[in-house]
Amino acid sequence: MRILTQNYLNGELDLSDIPAPTVTDDGLIVETRASAVSIGTELAMISLARKSLLGKAIERPDWVRQVAAKVRTEGAPEAFRQSRARLKSSVPLGYSSCGVVTQVGLNHDEFALGDYVVCFGSGVASHAEYQSVPSENCLRKPDDVAVEDAAFAALGGIALEAVRLAEVGVGQRVAVIGLGLLGLLTVQILKASGCRVFGIDPAQERLSIAKASGCDFVSASSYNQNIVLGEQYSDGLGFDSVIIMAATKSTQPLDLAASLSIERGRIVAAGLVRLDVPREKFFAKELSLRVSRAWGPGATEGERNNFSIPYPRWSAKENIRAFLGLAEERKVDVRSLVTLEVKFEDSKTIYEELLNNKRKELGVVLSYKARAPQNIEKEIQRRVELPKSGKENNRRFGRENKTISIGLIGSGQYASGTFLPALKKITNLSLKGIASKRGLSAAELGRIYDFSYATSDYLQILRDSEIDLVCILTRHGDHARLTSEALRANKDVFVEKPLALSLEQLKEVIQAYRENPDRILRVGFNRRFAPTAQEIKKQFSQFKSPLVVNCRVNAGKVPSNSWVYHKEIGGGRIIGEVCHFVDLLQFFSSSLVEYVYAASLKCGDYKKEDNVLITVNMQDGSVGTISYLANGDKSAPRERIEIFGGGAIGIIDNFKTASFSCSGKKKRFGNPLVIDKGGRALLEELVSAVRHGGNSCGSDLESLINVSYATFAILRSLQTGKKESVNRYSQACTV
Repeated sequence: MRILTQNYLNGELDLSDIPAPTVTDDGLIVETRASAVSIGTELAMISLARKSLLGKAIERPDWVRQVAAKVRTEGAPEAFRQSRARLKSSVPLGYSSCGVVTQVGLNHDEFALGDYVVCFGSGVASHAEYQSVPSENCLRKPDDVAVEDAAFAALGGIALEAVRLAEVGVGQRVAVIGLGLLGLLTVQILKASGCRVFGIDPAQERLSIAKASGCDFVSASSYNQNIVLGEQYSDGLGFDSVIIMAATKSTQPLDLAASLSIERGRIVAAGLVRLDVPREKFFAKELSLRVSRAWGPGATEGERNNFSIPYPRWSAKENIRAFLGLAEERKVDVRSLVTLEVKFEDSKTIYEELLNNKRKELGVVLSYKARAPQNIEKEIQRRVELPKSGKENNRRFGRENKTISIGLIGSGQYASGTFLPALKKITNLSLKGIASKRGLSAAELGRIYDFSYATSDYLQILRDSEIDLVCILTRHGDHARLTSEALRANKDVFVEKPLALSLEQLKEVIQAYRENPDRILRVGFNRRFAPTAQEIKKQFSQFKSPLVVNCRVNAGKVPSNSWVYHKEIGGGRIIGEVCHFVDLLQFFSSSLVEYVYAASLKCGDYKKEDNVLITVNMQDGSVGTISYLANGDKSAPRERIEIFGGGAIGIIDNFKTASFSCSGKKKRFGNPLVIDKGGRALLEELVSAVRHGGNSCGSDLESLINVSYATFAILRSLQTGKKESVNRYSQACTV
């Protein structure tokens, strides 16, 4: 299938050929019939992407701050790799569409095959022939609303949310600054609400459309003249509310809104404008400023994933539903604002013309070819063959160094920014297939890293007889299931941590491994492979006494609506990240965890797993502590490890440098300029194990599942306030 994308690095547009998406349990596959172009928002994104790196930095200083923070905590090389991966990525354009349901997930019965639905959301309702859409991002299209009109529903939701924040009522006077598509939709909604509307826009050609949309008075005058006209139209009182729908770097719209407002008036900023508040004007009138959030609460993925949030009455979805109701009742007329309808296959050309000011359009809708229902499954291609560059990483050094063929499931930020850059430095590899549910990121990374094919169906990876090693880099909730399936498909497996989110998931992995005991299974516990950790382990190997190991982790705060906290998707921070340091305790002590005790710091809006002190008793008598903390300063080094035993002390500073002190002498290791957490060394050991068999890392199945047992016990200790044994979990997993 085809999708319109924009590259962040150079701003190039591409009508890409990618695998059609697969349906998720809580989603739908929708064949697009029409999608709306949000000219202001989308062209602003493309213009930013086409700027130089310096131009991007000037335009988005917040990005620069994020990169600087990453340099301080992860080191310059890792920060560069991840930033470069983000910039090189392509993103789908569009966020509002309408189409017909061709597949329905298992977890709901709200929709049926053949239903016409409205789709909304960035990365969800894109300009693409097929969409994988979560059910919460869909609404059934009213029968009396045309497909082309329904495609604008998300834009209508943006306008409606701005009107709600303005708290308008019948007879109130409202000024709208900016009469583009969103501004004109706002005018129509205000008129349907019984308001008197004053529209302002410098483009003279938009004023007649605004009048036809119901605007009572319009102006394309200068700043000062608009103030005079506003006073006349409002009988000298000012406007009850002012809604800014303009898109400009200037502060003038906000300053004008303050001048037009009534005493204690409300100003709503829905457009992309600078928000340098003119304090004197706001102070003199006690004005309030509100910034609308797209089409309302619940518009972002993080909010959608956090199902515990009690959405307000007028959530994003309800705003869009209400707008569709207005369209059905003919209280808004979307069709009157559409100035161009174009075929999807011509979309790239139209975008270029809009960018180069060869066209001046208001509302643009893309139309798509309709497929006969009986032919859809035949026409959907969930695998795309990728052109090979001929630069495969297959340099040979003898028979024993046979080429290993790799299949990747998951193509997110970890895959693009960390895993694949490290993997490409290892010789004798053939990157065969890469899979992602939506298809786009798989196709994109597949082309960059010279994979043979991209697919949205991970089963094609498991069924590929040429693939030796399956690497699972998805979100945590899929790890155990995919690992079990890959083992049963007779594949060697690497899975990014954690191995499982629950005891039941872990049981399934153990059973699958026992059915295929000759397969290699690795979990992404990379820190034991770090050069500093390896050297400190070597130094302590001369002692036989138990150790005390202290791990201090300056983890930083994670947004409360992050997928990481979702029980079934991320599993939380203990299972998802503390597991790294449990494995590190195993590595230094050469022993398994026996008991744990955990206590949580309760403060502010932190979650229970954010600030945790954990004591870990190992079977050999060693004791470890893990201080996993979110309430520190992220500009400080992230990790520090201290090891005591045998009259010696070893210290690892953020996996840059290490020191070993014994008998009054100190040895130093590492590079103060480079953070090396062992990612590449882990992959080298993995490839060697797959190629030659055996286990050189000291991390067998028993130690891997012991890490999971320990994290489950830590969570239980946080609940009970008592010391917990991991033995209860190993007994439960006995088959």
